[in-house]
Amino acid sequence: MAEIFVVRLSDDHEPTWAVAETTGQLTGSTGRCPLEDLPALAGQRKIVVLVPSQKVLLTAANLPIRNPVKLRQALPYALEEQVAEDLDKLHFAAGRRDPDGSVPVAIVRRRDLDAWLTSIRAVGLEPSAVHAEQEVMPSSPTATVWLIEGDTCLVRRPGQQPIAVEGTSVEDFLLFGDPREGAAETPAHLTVYLGPEEQSRYGAALDALRDQLTSLDIQMLPGGATAHLASGVTRTSGVNLLQGDYGPRTGLEKLWRPWRAAAVLLVALVGVMIVRDVAELVSLKSVDTELDGEMNAVFREAMPDVQRIVNHRRQMESRLSAVRASRGVSDAPFLKSLEALSRAVGTAPGTRVESLSFRNGVMEVKVAAPSVDSLDAIQRSIQSAGSLNASILSANPRGSEVEGRIQLTESGA
Repeated sequence: MAEIFVVRLSDDHEPTWAVAETTGQLTGSTGRCPLEDLPALAGQRKIVVLVPSQKVLLTAANLPIRNPVKLRQALPYALEEQVAEDLDKLHFAAGRRDPDGSVPVAIVRRRDLDAWLTSIRAVGLEPSAVHAEQEVMPSSPTATVWLIEGDTCLVRRPGQQPIAVEGTSVEDFLLFGDPREGAAETPAHLTVYLGPEEQSRYGAALDALRDQLTSLDIQMLPGGATAHLASGVTRTSGVNLLQGDYGPRTGLEKLWRPWRAAAVLLVALVGVMIVRDVAELVSLKSVDTELDGEMNAVFREAMPDVQRIVNHRRQMESRLSAVRASRGVSDAPFLKSLEALSRAVGTAPGTRVESLSFRNGVMEVKVAAPSVDSLDAIQRSIQSAGSLNASILSANPRGSEVEGRIQLTESGA
């Protein structure tokens, strides 16, 4: 048999809970505990939340509209005379249409409903329904029903919406819950549900009413009011506040909820990676710009007659090929040395080539490097190619830099 886990929220104390079967039969499980303990108690049961009666106004509207969406849109304007607050701050929920054509309506402040849902969802519970507690109290077609708990009496007259009456005596409850109101010949039946504490507090005053009523039936609630209200959850077709903006979450949203934290971490990780890559790209662009400037300087020094630089390598290769061709000598050693030098300088950021010369297969280069280690890095990079030898001829401090001379020769030369 499927079971329902009923949570009753309160503004004054910790929530109470009870478990009922879908038939309305109580399982005997009930209690009071902090919100964070509820998920372990609820397990996989369907969750129904009851909220304080003082925070929800129950009324009715006569509207011929059948479409649920349009009906909810029309309710605020049809009932605005019954409320004193700004309509935008209120949530209107409609129930199942009664045989007389009227529609039961529950009105609650949005801030209250938001607070209840936030607190219940914060501990991992997702309610399938939220009802005002007075809606699930017992009813009778012939008797006025009271449910007394502390200083509150929930009153339901035959065929009328239940109300909550605050008071400290039976006389206070009679002001709005007197079963004798009506025609003189109408029987005045009263059924009262209360716990042991309420019996000791109000019992004598209730017994004093017996002679004034057609009948008085007092029912004790040894398990407390919450357990009794839980049994009424399955017997009522009351107004579920989870409508419109507060409608039940879709299956996709329920599946998404357990993965939300992991998704946030994934997004954060991707963001960090993007920031890192952007920073690296900016750094590489800066190095590339610096190398372009150094290549331009070397090119201008080597070929001052060239007015327009389009492609450093091709223009230099073309000029050298022409020179070699005129001398009948291959330009391969020079190009090989130049290419190795270009790659090596790229491994030592902050290094610039100040001058170079090439004669009889030997290239000598003067560079300005941040440190001696940078000169060593250039030498090792050239050596790693395998076809060239590189030697550091000198390394002299110059301000914050080191001026070095490096010689490149072909291996075996």
